[in-house]
Amino acid sequence: MKLKLRQKILSLRTLQGILLLEVLIIGWGLHTLFALKTERQQDVNTHMYAFEQWQKLEAALSHLSDMPMVNVLREKGRITGMHMQDTKSLAEWRQLLISLQHDYWLHPVHVLWQRRGTQWQGDLTWHFTKPATLKPERNWLPVPEQSSWPSAGELLTTVRHKQAAALLNVDGEEGWYLQGHWLPSLHATLTHIDQDSITFANVQGEQRQLHLDNRWLEPSQQEGH
Repeated sequence: MKLKLRQKILSLRTLQGILLLEVLIIGWGLHTLFALKTERQQDVNTHMYAFEQWQKLEAALSHLSDMPMVNVLREKGRITGMHMQDTKSLAEWRQLLISLQHDYWLHPVHVLWQRRGTQWQGDLTWHFTKPATLKPERNWLPVPEQSSWPSAGELLTTVRHKQAAALLNVDGEEGWYLQGHWLPSLHATLTHIDQDSITFANVQGEQRQLHLDNRWLEPSQQEGH
């Protein structure tokens, strides 16, 4: 009698274990199906978003010819990028670049700025890239939101022949710069080159000088008058 009771209890426990296992398998299957459905829906949403972005990009590309300062770049008959060269105020450049980033997916290939009095001459080349979900804003202007002078630099030598040039080392980066060129590392324009010193000016109108025998950027003597 006791043996039969034990067998019934074992059978009941075995049945409960089997039922629990079946519930777990069903739960795992439902979870997997839901995850696959969610993943497929995300893929569909991503595909639809990319398709919409391509449509917007194609519509925007058709208006490039309306911009006189833009030279459209093509490869095998297909539009691959654009080149822009113009002189504008900093505010005008900011508005234009914000508009371009809104309409296009761009990768900068060449960005060169030169200050022309109160205006900036820009020479910029971009390649068009494949639309993606995220489009981070990029600052292609010649100045950051907040500009500051580095604490030190080094004037290695100057050359004054047909065109004045200076060999500089700023923050460990060495290079030749011509008078009138914009230096991104200094957020300033190289405005004047003497035999033993050079002068910079930033967009705020501040000036600094760098001498052959001194690594520290000093306020310009002209600025103090």
